[in-house]
Amino acid sequence: MSEAAPSIGIILDVDGTIIDKTKAKRCARLALLEYMKEEIDSNIVPERDVYEIQKIYQKKREEYPKAEERIEREIRTFAEYCDDRSYILKFSDLENMRRIFFENYLKEENFHDEVEEAFKRLSDGGYSLGVNTACNTVVGNVMRKWELFQRHIGNRMTVAEEIGIWEKNEESLQHTMSLFEEEPDVWIYVGDRYHDFVGTNKMKDVYGVLVDREELFAELTFENAPDFVVGDLTGIESVIQSIKDKFAQALES
Repeated sequence: MSEAAPSIGIILDVDGTIIDKTKAKRCARLALLEYMKEEIDSNIVPERDVYEIQKIYQKKREEYPKAEERIEREIRTFAEYCDDRSYILKFSDLENMRRIFFENYLKEENFHDEVEEAFKRLSDGGYSLGVNTACNTVVGNVMRKWELFQRHIGNRMTVAEEIGIWEKNEESLQHTMSLFEEEPDVWIYVGDRYHDFVGTNKMKDVYGVLVDREELFAELTFENAPDFVVGDLTGIESVIQSIKDKFAQALES
C-alpha cells in the first residue's frame, strides 16, 4: 500500500449503470415489433393487437434471469399470440430476432446522459476503467465495438458467459481485476442494484458504489450494502475524494 494518495481502479456494471434500461428497452422493442409486423403475412396488424403485443413485452420480464431465456420466452409468447389470431408467421429464426433486439438495445445513444462526461473526467484524472457484466457473448461483442469503450475500457472487460459463469460475482470481478495493466491500491465497483454488491464486501480493498438515480434505496438498509451511494456516475469523483481523505486520516493517526 502506497503512503501517498492511493491508486484506484474502477470497475463498472453495464446494464442500468451505463445503459439507460428504459430508453434501451423502448428502442429494442420498437425495432423488434417493426420487424415482426413486416414478417406477419397480413396487410395490417390492428392497433389493438399491437398494443397487446407491447403488453406481452412488459409482462413478467424479470422472471427470467438470463437475457436470452427471457427474450426467447417473449418471442415464443408473441408467436403463440399471433397463432391464436390466425396470423401466418414467416419468421427467419430466433437468433435473428435476438440480434435485432440486442443491436437496438445496445446502441450508444441509449447510455445515461452523463456517461460520456463521467468516463472522460475519470480517464483524464488518471483512473483506469474496467467493466464486469453478466451478459452473453453476443452482447459482449457489440459492447467491444462501442467507441466509448474502445477509448476508455479497451480489454479491461469481463463478459461472465465468456469465462464459463453467468452471475456477476467475486470470481468474475477478480477476472476483471486481472485485466488491468497495473494493480491499484484499492478498487471501486459501481452498480445500480443492491444485489450487484453481494460478495464485494468480503473482498479486500474493494469499495462498492451504488448508483441510485431514482433514490429507491435512500432509506433502506440491507445485507451486503455498498459503501457509497451516488445519484449518477459523476458522483464517483466525490467517492474517490472520500477514499483519499480516509487514507490521509489513517496516515496522520
